[in-house]
Amino acid sequence: MPEIDQFGQAVPQTAAYRFGQVVSQVFHPIFNGVASVFVVGLLGDPGVSRLQGVIWAGVCILVLLTVPTLYFINRLRRGVYSDEDVSRRSERNGLFLVSLASLVLGSGLLLLLGVPTAFLRLVAAGIGVVGVCAVINTRWKISIHATSIGTVAMLLSLFVRAYPFWLVAALVGWARLQTGNHTPGQVAAGWLVAAVGIFLAFGL
Repeated sequence: MPEIDQFGQAVPQTAAYRFGQVVSQVFHPIFNGVASVFVVGLLGDPGVSRLQGVIWAGVCILVLLTVPTLYFINRLRRGVYSDEDVSRRSERNGLFLVSLASLVLGSGLLLLLGVPTAFLRLVAAGIGVVGVCAVINTRWKISIHATSIGTVAMLLSLFVRAYPFWLVAALVGWARLQTGNHTPGQVAAGWLVAAVGIFLAFGL
């Protein structure tokens, strides 16, 4: 049975499509979220040792990402989602709300635990980015793959001027086009929301 894109059109099963699927799986938003936390742990605060940063990153991942990840896996296994990409826009609302609640409540717990400020900045950016994406999702589909990889790229750009990592973000964006999940505008919007959110949290 052929894959169907967001417009109801069959997606050709080309080599580019298959490679796009692999790229999308390797740079899944969950993995990108984990990567973002570790980037902040290793590079976000010069006053925090690498070991401390890694430990705090682990704590943040446990507090912030566990519930949304389990929610996603549970609903995927129950067949609530049409596919692993949650391609239908209407299916994404609950995931956005759970992610936002986890970030808000988790930030309070992390504050009580005394988490370094850099992580609180990341959480603040996350709340803003997820909130904006949730609002956009009520009317229009935005690429969360692009948003999540754009977050990693922007963090690396600000911390160590690793601007070439945006080529990886571009590869992920290309992959989302090849699999028929998004339009160029939806991918670009994802990058933009991520870049603005991280810049406001870390760049000012």
